[in-house]
Amino acid sequence: MTWCFNIRGPDYHWIVDLYERMNLPVKELEKKKTDEAKQKRVSHKIARSEDQEERKKWVKRQAILHTYGAEDDDDGSEEDRTLVQEAERIMGGEETVTVSGRKCRCGSTSHLRTSSRLCPLNKNNSN
Repeated sequence: MTWCFNIRGPDYHWIVDLYERMNLPVKELEKKKTDEAKQKRVSHKIARSEDQEERKKWVKRQAILHTYGAEDDDDGSEEDRTLVQEAERIMGGEETVTVSGRKCRCGSTSHLRTSSRLCPLNKNNSN
């Protein structure tokens, strides 16, 4: 690159040289350098990042609302209502979800998972 810069001058760039050798239009490179093209690239980046944030929030909400049960088996039990109320409270922003694993979904610190026999959200504890 240094040799090419010294021989061809400060305006030399390898892409322009390559395009010329392949008989491709060099004007396309010039169009991409305009302020309008730069603003367009920035606006696309901003829109893409906002879309990614919305997608992350949607995925998080879907994980919270998932009950792992068939809709046909919905008997309206107290356990299901408690789970739905908990999910709605979390979605409403009243409580932050602990991701570190120190707390169960039901809010208890005596166990870590809903599969524990101590958890009121455990489906197998319907004795």
